[in-house]
Amino acid sequence: MKPVKDIFLSLNLSTQIKKNLLLLEFLQKNWEKIVEKEFSPKTFPTLIQEETLWIEVPNHYVLQNLSGKTLVLLEKIKEVLPEKLKNSIKNLRFKINPSLETLSHKKTLKTIPSNSQNLKIFLRFCEEIRDPEIKKVFVKMFKSYVKLKKF
Repeated sequence: MKPVKDIFLSLNLSTQIKKNLLLLEFLQKNWEKIVEKEFSPKTFPTLIQEETLWIEVPNHYVLQNLSGKTLVLLEKIKEVLPEKLKNSIKNLRFKINPSLETLSHKKTLKTIPSNSQNLKIFLRFCEEIRDPEIKKVFVKMFKSYVKLKKF
């Protein structure tokens, strides 16, 4: 079975959505190089939308700490990105996800099947589809595919 990322890339999505998907995957793999060790297991980059990286955090304490370090995080992101992508992320936004409180990032990757995480990422990318009819059909089609393949 093809990985979800390959399915995304084979679809007729905009170049920007494909670029964001690859960029997000890169940031997830390099997350420990970007965020302090204290916070990297508890946080997770989940979406890139209009040059903004959305990061899930477990609580207000982590949100306050990281939001106070936004400029530092943006600089670290630029350091790990390849030269041609250095200006791809210009803003950071945080979203509280209490389920991250008890799970470290590494545990999350082990306990949540990668396909489930990929599905979650895919559905967030679907939010970027502007036409409501196309968005509805696309999400429905993909959910049917997921059920057939027993993701």
